[in-house]
Order: sequence, then structure tokens, then C-alpha cells
Amino acid sequence: MGGRGALYLAYKYPGRFAAVVAMSPLSPITAWAKQLRIVPLWIIHGSKDAEAPSKDSEDLVHAIERSGGHPRFTALADRDHFILDLYERNDVFDWLTQHSR
Repeated sequence: MGGRGALYLAYKYPGRFAAVVAMSPLSPITAWAKQLRIVPLWIIHGSKDAEAPSKDSEDLVHAIERSGGHPRFTALADRDHFILDLYERNDVFDWLTQHSR
């Protein structure tokens, strides 16, 4: 539950993190949107995820946007829940290092 855990920590401590990446979060909570709107957030989700439907992440992204936030969302076509290979891509780390507190 790393993706949801990342979102939960950002929700509980929004001023602590420069930026947060959540991959394939399980059942993200749209009620967290108001707190998450101030956190630079990138949610990455496989479109064919049967473990944690990507629609739940899309719902959270829309809730954050309605609260005034600007999350980044990437839907990975033809990918399922297991997207840990994204840690091998530099763009995730490049995006994280663009932010500071």
C-alpha cells in the first residue's frame, strides 16, 4: 500500500514534503483533497489495474482540482497494478528534484 501510504502522509503532514509521487494508490480518499491541494503531487496509475482501479485516482485528482490544487496525473495505457519499473525512469526523480520546501 505504498501509493496510498504516500497520499496519507501527504494528507496528514502537507507542509512536510516538497513533492509526493503516488503509484497505483489503493482506494485514495477524495475527502483528503483539501489538504492535498497544497502538495505538489504526481499520481501514476495503470489503466488496466484490477487491484486498485485507476478511476479512484482520477476521482481524487478531480477533487484536488476542485479544491484549487494542480496535481499531475499519468494514466499508463495497457499497464496493471505492478508499475514499480517506473523507479528506473529518470523523469520521476527529475520531477521530484524540481521541488523544494
